[in-house]
Amino acid sequence: MGQERPIFVVSDLHMGDGGPRDNFAADHKAEQFSRFLDYVEQEGGELFILGDLFEFWQANVGRVIVRRMDFLERFARMGAIYVVGNHDADLEDLIGTGLLAHPFFERMTRPFERTIGSRRFKFMHGHELDPFNRDGTPRWGRVLAILCGMIEDRKGSPLLSAGGAE
Repeated sequence: MGQERPIFVVSDLHMGDGGPRDNFAADHKAEQFSRFLDYVEQEGGELFILGDLFEFWQANVGRVIVRRMDFLERFARMGAIYVVGNHDADLEDLIGTGLLAHPFFERMTRPFERTIGSRRFKFMHGHELDPFNRDGTPRWGRVLAILCGMIEDRKGSPLLSAGGAE
């Protein structure tokens, strides 16, 4: 049996289109995350992205993907595994269809299990257990995100750019 690689897990990056609603674009988060990816690569680790990589509740799907293409290229080179979350659930029905031709999306999946040592672990985003988010149907969370987006448009920046109240 080969040596197991260290596993690094991230979630809830909410990468947007770079506009005023894009929390990921604020406060140098992209640069900080790039440094984290450098570390994962230096350690020879596996990267699991457990949902909400993208912010489709407040931005156009196409614009987000185009804006974040550099990260998609890097994730593909790293062999990152991507589990879809509730904010990027619009992609879930495309898993395994080949309709998203970029190599990163070939490793897009639903929650999965892996045995590590003698233990079994389930890797998931968590929305799958939430009755308001688990079926991919837009609900109150998405509606509220749209309303907050309208406020952010007027403000010209994310409401919570540093991850806390301003």
